[in-house]
Amino acid sequence: MLPSCIQGMKANKKFIRHTAGIIVAVILYAIWGAFLSDQLKAYKVISRSMDPTLKVKDHLIISTLDFDPHRSQIITFPDPETGDPLVKRVIAIEGDKVSIRNGEVSVNGLLDRNSDIRVEYRDIDVEVEDNTVFIMGDNRNNSFDSLDFGCFPVEKIEGKVLARYFPFNAIRIF
Repeated sequence: MLPSCIQGMKANKKFIRHTAGIIVAVILYAIWGAFLSDQLKAYKVISRSMDPTLKVKDHLIISTLDFDPHRSQIITFPDPETGDPLVKRVIAIEGDKVSIRNGEVSVNGLLDRNSDIRVEYRDIDVEVEDNTVFIMGDNRNNSFDSLDFGCFPVEKIEGKVLARYFPFNAIRIF
């Protein structure tokens, strides 16, 4: 027969394992419920427009809850021409001034550091209109974005990227 202190330790470990199991089950149930209620959605990256941040075939979790977009946030939205889902980065929000000079993107006079890729595009100056955002892919020269279709309406944003869950060696919270 084991001493009472060892029996107590075994009972304590069993309690901890049981409690941890319940906590994990509750978390998984909450995530499952969020997916069922469309508060969370799964998304698969299908283009190289967000390289190097996101790769083709990356799997993402998207939050569809109402939110105020902010600079550097990665969002999903329907392609204005086809309705297909796109994923891009918010470069500027309403009231911001976007400039492209000699391939470099500036927002309100500050150089945007979301991409090291120079933009092969004409020089522009844009003031972001009310209730819109200026969005670009991180792979600036291979992206269909605000340089092509202008500022995008905030109410048409489908969600914000919360995390990459696959591939497993590249899991990341955004």
